[in-house]
Amino acid sequence: MLGIDVAEGDVAAAPDVDDLVRAYEVFLERGPQIGVYNMGGGPSMTLSLIELVRMLERLLGRPVAYDVAPWRPSDQKVYVSRIEKARTELGWAPHMTPDAGVGKLLSWAQDNRHLFAHLRQ
Repeated sequence: MLGIDVAEGDVAAAPDVDDLVRAYEVFLERGPQIGVYNMGGGPSMTLSLIELVRMLERLLGRPVAYDVAPWRPSDQKVYVSRIEKARTELGWAPHMTPDAGVGKLLSWAQDNRHLFAHLRQ
């Protein structure tokens, strides 16, 4: 894996691809909908960048190189999608936990190392 820059305290809640595909399927099955639906992990499935680094270190069994960078004016210190509307109107909720999603992504990246060969210095 490549080294990464993190700003300590960053939090995000991103959905897994399978969760997003399921959201689109539910949306289409329910017929025409009007409005905007936030898709994400919601408040119960957040993961800070530092937690991500620690998780990767645990899964890889080795340290992951990273630098702590200063905050930039456009950085969001915390982002959590409000998914209540999707849950209420579409009956959708994410199923993939951060642990499972990161493990799945790491497995895919390891199986497809050739796609990242040009990024090594």
